[in-house]
Amino acid sequence: MESLLVLRDELVMARLVHRDFEPEVANRGDVIHTRKPTKLSARTWSGQSGSDADSQIEVDNLNARDLSISLDTLVYTAFLVEDRDEATSVKDLRDEFLVPAMDPIAQRIDDDIMTEFTSEASTDVSGSAVDRIAFATVGAGAAMDEDDIVDAREELNTSQCPMGGRVLVVCTGHEADLLRSNLFVQADQSGSTEALVNGRLGRKFGFDIYMSQNVTTAPDTDNTAQSLAFHRNAIALVNRPLLAVPRELGAISAYQSLDDISMRVTSAYDIRYKGVTVSFDVLYGVQLLDSNLAKIIKIGRASCRERV
Repeated sequence: MESLLVLRDELVMARLVHRDFEPEVANRGDVIHTRKPTKLSARTWSGQSGSDADSQIEVDNLNARDLSISLDTLVYTAFLVEDRDEATSVKDLRDEFLVPAMDPIAQRIDDDIMTEFTSEASTDVSGSAVDRIAFATVGAGAAMDEDDIVDAREELNTSQCPMGGRVLVVCTGHEADLLRSNLFVQADQSGSTEALVNGRLGRKFGFDIYMSQNVTTAPDTDNTAQSLAFHRNAIALVNRPLLAVPRELGAISAYQSLDDISMRVTSAYDIRYKGVTVSFDVLYGVQLLDSNLAKIIKIGRASCRERV
């Protein structure tokens, strides 16, 4: 369970999107049938009581929300705990093994979510891609400021995005721009006393604002820095437990779940290396649900990290 606590604390994007988790065991490549978050229509009833056609109401088909998402990604980390390390304290075990093992898994999950948002090849369930918005500040040396956040709000408002559950995830360069503003340096102006904690800058203009190191430079010729404004229902992360490895194969294996995250932990003694091999596995799939609920913001400083 300690490993899941570490993983949960390391995740950024995975905590900000729609999640689908069920305890049923699955394998890589399985297709999961899930549902998009409900979106109903409000209508005016103008008929009279009776059996005529005018008195009948129009009913939304909730079955239309059903969709299939492939569990196409299985990520893992593995390491050897040598005999001489078995006396390691619990604190040292966390610092020396668990944190280094969980960090790359968290980075990969967050990176896959971000790629699903920003890749030019990604489309939602209706075949539409996320809009790329170049604000007026685009240009050499341009910095992100509060006007850009207001513009992002306007873009989502125009798309009739729900007001609650909005998130702005900025790249490293845009975070640096915002941190130079008194609007975010002072906690009482950031909208939250939790500002600057765990990648969270605060809440402003209806957005919970975070930084992610997985936001990369826009894939175009102008090398523009980009950030992402979205509603949590724009994308889904689907996670399922993996089948435990049978004891007959000489391993101790089980899956653990915490806050809609499931991970398989497997260990086995390896006589060749005089130590225990430990492996952590996470099975998941990512799907863009509604491109209208997300906007890619391009602002002209070329300061996001390059994907490696």
